[in-house]
Amino acid sequence: MDYKIILAIIAICIGLSSYIPYFRSMIAGKTKPHAFSWLIWSVTAAIMFAAQITSGAGPGAWISAAYTISCLIVFIFALRKGEKNIVFLDWLSLLGAGISLFFWYLTNSPLLTVIIITLIDCIGYIPTIRKSYHAPYEENTDLYFWSGMSYLIALFAMRTYSIITLLNPVVLVIANLLFVTMLLWRRKANVKH
Repeated sequence: MDYKIILAIIAICIGLSSYIPYFRSMIAGKTKPHAFSWLIWSVTAAIMFAAQITSGAGPGAWISAAYTISCLIVFIFALRKGEKNIVFLDWLSLLGAGISLFFWYLTNSPLLTVIIITLIDCIGYIPTIRKSYHAPYEENTDLYFWSGMSYLIALFAMRTYSIITLLNPVVLVIANLLFVTMLLWRRKANVKH
């Protein structure tokens, strides 16, 4: 079997298995995902999957397909079990993502698509960061850490290496690890108070 397929399968298994404790925590009411973030991430993961596949990423793109489905499921759960305190910044982030999607729709450039989608992914973190800064125990560090690791593994499963195939997963590795770092820092700061 092709080692890139094996790496893609490992990345997907790690990524999807990290959702099991996340769903348990959501159902128990401990984790309260922000629906806006998960809606944005489900849309961008689907677009990213299409962009990567058409750019020859091969098995390395499969993780984007898996995350499309996972993010959509979390979004549906978040509507019922998620963050209920929606503030102006959250609406502004959703609007910014929507406007960016409009500009993405107008472009025919795969590179510009990836840049815009990566920007939208980053905008998607804003509601979750805002919520988690004040309530750092309402997010699950394991999910974001292992999501980052699964994207890291998926990088090695790419058949073609280019800015188009690599930019988004590299940014997601960094964004997930920075988010985990922020959560741990805020939890430590909350313990001191």
